[in-house]
Amino acid sequence: MFGVLVNTLGAALGALIGLIAKKGIPDRVNDHLFKGIALFVMYVGIAGALDSKNAICMIVSISLGALIGELLDLDKLLYKCVSAIENRFTKKKVDTGDGPQVDGEGKVSFTDAFVTTAILQCVGAYTVVGGLQAGLQGDYSLLFSKTGLDMTSSIILAASMGIGVLFASGAIFVVTGIIVILAQYLAPVLPDPVITEMMAVGSLVIMGQALNMLKLTDLKIMNFVPAIFMPIAVLPLYDYVTALV
Repeated sequence: MFGVLVNTLGAALGALIGLIAKKGIPDRVNDHLFKGIALFVMYVGIAGALDSKNAICMIVSISLGALIGELLDLDKLLYKCVSAIENRFTKKKVDTGDGPQVDGEGKVSFTDAFVTTAILQCVGAYTVVGGLQAGLQGDYSLLFSKTGLDMTSSIILAASMGIGVLFASGAIFVVTGIIVILAQYLAPVLPDPVITEMMAVGSLVIMGQALNMLKLTDLKIMNFVPAIFMPIAVLPLYDYVTALV
């Protein structure tokens, strides 16, 4: 868990730096930097999605995952949970529904900042592979490199979105920590092709988050997260069916 702790502290430190520097950075510069991060996130998503070796598995996984996520409405559930945290630490807020919120001054809400940062830093190839590598081999190299990316993104996100980014560092510890622990039990039954497709589908979710960050879409990203785990069942089933043909 050492790598997970380093990753968490690195993201938190970046958020603190961003909050401190926030007052000295003009809003237009923050906005421009934020869009720059969004473009980089888009690149990460595209690069990861291209690693897929089975387009059918990806399509079925993203469809089934989105269906499950929408039926459970994970996005709404997450916003309710985070809003409960927000109400304990903030006072100004304008409720605009189930999705992202803004405060009384029109700024990005605690909830939206938390969700955006948590999705960016907890979903994708680095998290899955880094967690698996740490759990199986005690190798933290990927998590250490992820720490640099998370610290940089936290500085920019905190400067433009506020204190919700700092609290999101806790999500890194929880999500990555769970992956590290589960890796010791699941990895023996997860072939490399399945892990590859899981990362590719996760990268598609990352692309969706980038589109939201650029304000081009308003996707309920959390409702797509179950898709990341669909290849565990979809790929073996696909291989079985094609073997019968």
